Amino acid sequence: MSAGTEVEGAKRGELDIAERGELPTAGHADREVAERGKLEISHGVVRKVAARAADETGVTARAPRRVAGLDVGHGGPTVRVAGADNAVDLRLDVALHYPAPVRPAVERIRESVIERVEHITSYRVRTLEITVSALVPETRARVR
Repeated sequence: MSAGTEVEGAKRGELDIAERGELPTAGHADREVAERGKLEISHGVVRKVAARAADETGVTARAPRRVAGLDVGHGGPTVRVAGADNAVDLRLDVALHYPAPVRPAVERIRESVIERVEHITSYRVRTLEITVSALVPETRARVR
C-alpha cells in the first residue's frame, strides 16, 4: 500500500465515521457558545503560568526557603491568585539577583507575567502586585 493510498483510506474512514454521526459535522460550529459547554481555567494553572513567566525573565533568583529556622531548599516566585470570571488579581513574591536595578527588573517581570497570563489563559490581569522579598548575590565557585 502506498502512502497516498493510506491517506485516502484515512480520509474515507473519517467520512464513514462522520456519516454515522460519530464526528461533529459542519453544522456543529454554528451552535451557540452556551450550548457547547464552559471552559474554566483553575487558579492553580494561572499561578503556574505566572510563576514560569516571572522565572523566564532571567532577573529572578532562587531564594533559600526556611521553616522555623531550618533550611528547606530553594524556591522561585510565589504567586497568589484571586478573582472571578475572566479577571484575575495576582500577587507575586520574588527574589532578584544582586546587584541588579530593582525597578527595571520588576517592570520586566510585570510585562512578561501580564502578557503570558493574558495570552495563555485569556484572562484579563486586573491587578499585579510584586514584592521583592530578597536580593540574592551570585555565588562564585571557590578555587583551592
